[in-house]
Amino acid sequence: MGDIAAVAVAFVLAFALKAAGLHLALAWLASCCVVPAFVLAAEHLFPDSGRAAMLPFALFVGAVYGAAAGGVGALFASLMWKKDAEPDA
Repeated sequence: MGDIAAVAVAFVLAFALKAAGLHLALAWLASCCVVPAFVLAAEHLFPDSGRAAMLPFALFVGAVYGAAAGGVGALFASLMWKKDAEPDA
C-alpha cells in the first residue's frame, strides 16, 4: 500500500512544482526521487533479510514508476495552465 502512496506523492509533487512555476524538467526530476527514496527508507526502517537481494530491482522498478508518475503529473499541470493562459476567441 505504501508503494502506491509513493507513486501518488510523485505525481502530486510534480504537479505542485509545475503549478508553482518551476520548469517542467526540474519538476519532473524532483519527483523522480520520491519512489526510490521511499524504497530505500522502507528497506532501512523495516529490514528483512530475504529481500536484500531484490533491492536493486526494486530501486529500478520504483524509479521507472516514479519517473512515469512524475512526468504525467508535470505534463498534466503544464497542459492545465497552458489552456488558462490562452485567450478566448
